Amino acid sequence: MAKKTHLIKVSIAILLFAGLLGSALRTRAYPAYLRQAVKFGAKNCTFCHLQPTGGEGWNDRGNWLIKEKERRNADAVDVAWLAEYKEGEKKDVVADDKAKEETDKAKTDEKTTPAATTEKDDKTVKDEEKAEKAEKEDHHHAEDSGKKEDAKKEDAKEDAKKEDDHHAEDSDKKEDAKKEDAKDAKKEEHHHDEDLDKKDDAKKVEVKSEEEAEHHQEEPKKDDVKKKDSKKEAKNKDKSKDKDKNKDKSKDKQAPEKQENPNG
Repeated sequence: MAKKTHLIKVSIAILLFAGLLGSALRTRAYPAYLRQAVKFGAKNCTFCHLQPTGGEGWNDRGNWLIKEKERRNADAVDVAWLAEYKEGEKKDVVADDKAKEETDKAKTDEKTTPAATTEKDDKTVKDEEKAEKAEKEDHHHAEDSGKKEDAKKEDAKEDAKKEDDHHAEDSDKKEDAKKEDAKDAKKEEHHHDEDLDKKDDAKKVEVKSEEEAEHHQEEPKKDDVKKKDSKKEAKNKDKSKDKDKNKDKSKDKQAPEKQENPNG
């Protein structure tokens, strides 16, 4: 009898321990999501799910997250999106009351049917383990997707930067080309001015040469005129001398005649 009583006590203790364990595990449903949802007011899984243990079946908030996942083309749900979720306070209160009722009902069922509760808890534990594993996989997948997205953004930034650098380099080259063209144009203009100056100098030299040639041509003429004038002057002098001689001869002839007839 004592042995039987001992076995009953041990069985009760095992059932109580299993019940406590199941209750503790229930609060761990989707622990990562729940921990993130706490800052948005979550107390248990019914913040997004219809059942306190999570799993399939979602309320308005949960369905909104699923739609957001589809809208954002994301690989997994991000609890941080709840910052954008808007819902009336009444709905939250109703959901919390419903969750409380379901929790109380679950506790009552555990007390009234310990064997069934143990089986249910075992199944719940397995479901929660699967859910937790799925959550980890989703989280890991989300991290990989986030890393890929970040890598894409970095690549896009790098490509944009390269494009900007290339555009700036092209702009600099064009600017340098314009400067070179301006320099070449200035050199061409300077060269043209030099050619004009050379042509002007050549014309001046040509004009000077022509003037000198004309001057050289006029000098012999002037010399001829001078020579002619000199000859003419000399001839005139000779004529004057001849006249003077003839006068002197005439005087000489008249003088003896006067001497022979002094009384005239």
